[in-house]
Amino acid sequence: MPAKASIQFLHAVARSMIDSRTMDSAGGMERLHNLFEMSLSRGTAEHYCATIKAKAAHARTIRSFEVAKQTAYEVGDPLELATLLESAVIDLRACAKTDSEHIRSLDEIPLVFEAGAVEPEYIIGGLLVKGTVNALTGESGSGKSTFVLDWIRQAIQRGIPVVVLDRENPRHTVLGRLNRMGVPDVPLVRFWGGWCKEEAVQPGSSIVRNWAKGSDPKPLIIVDSYIAFLDGDENDAALCRRWFTQVRGLANMGCTVVILHHTGKSESSKDYRGSSDFRAAVDVGFLLSNSSSDGLLDVMRLKCWKCRYGSCVEQVFHYRNGRFEPEASLSIARDAATEHLTALLRTNPGIKTAEFERLAAGKGLARPQYRSYLERGLASGMIVMKREGPNGRAYYLRADLGTGL
Repeated sequence: MPAKASIQFLHAVARSMIDSRTMDSAGGMERLHNLFEMSLSRGTAEHYCATIKAKAAHARTIRSFEVAKQTAYEVGDPLELATLLESAVIDLRACAKTDSEHIRSLDEIPLVFEAGAVEPEYIIGGLLVKGTVNALTGESGSGKSTFVLDWIRQAIQRGIPVVVLDRENPRHTVLGRLNRMGVPDVPLVRFWGGWCKEEAVQPGSSIVRNWAKGSDPKPLIIVDSYIAFLDGDENDAALCRRWFTQVRGLANMGCTVVILHHTGKSESSKDYRGSSDFRAAVDVGFLLSNSSSDGLLDVMRLKCWKCRYGSCVEQVFHYRNGRFEPEASLSIARDAATEHLTALLRTNPGIKTAEFERLAAGKGLARPQYRSYLERGLASGMIVMKREGPNGRAYYLRADLGTGL
């Protein structure tokens, strides 16, 4: 009796011969069965099945390119053609996966705790977590593109590579912001803007993915802005979900992605504009507002409207001489819980995350309270975190670091 794979292959051939009316001339089903019994081992049958599967996927890719080609003749829209070609390339990339890249059984799926670091790793000011999709939203002219330069500067200081995919700003505007913010124009950060010989590619394109794969540490990727890269209706939930699939792929590689987007006028779009799937697709969403009435940067409020890590907080920054300085008095409220946690940290310098949370819980404090305390303290600069080992984190009060710790 042939192996299971041989039987599947035999049935596929038989169906094809019946459809083409060549079964009788070949000697019938019994003759075909005998040939398989004599010539196919389990290994060769599985090889043939895998080959057919690969050929079928390749054929689907060819059809995608044929559709794009026909669209080029009928529509002639370069943007629509580019979108179709990018979809075809994604199909081709899937076909090119090796057997080792496919999950062949559920036993190959690792346990969650074995897949990587358990605790989120903040890479920028207690706000951006490594391997996440973030949205920075606000009204047009609220200072989003300038504010994100402060995150870029922090990334450069930590040796994190950065790419900015920009379809919004002219070169002289970007240069002015770089000079004003004191962000160095170094090879570690690349701005792909309209002044380059080609328009900035989609974040999930092969050129970005290949660069990200070879980067260590994994990069910070800025997309300015969402609507400029969407190539469609921002209210289309399916289109929104498909676009974010490529971004999620980058986050799964360990990249930190920040998507700049606009808010709307209605009550339902005060945090972001467009489909509700935009909210579903991001891990953290920040709303940036500027108190200035003349368009100049002044007091900036950063409100968190979605957060999968800790609690949503609001922070206030004052723009002074190319710096967004946090208003510490508002970043950490001086309430009883804060006083308890500050005393705990002062008497246990270098305390690890788990121990800090255990002691805080022992004082009757809730998890959101002590986790928010650490997040706000890191963001304001009041608390300093030092790495110890691959996943270890030690916390100190900045005021105590001058005592020789």
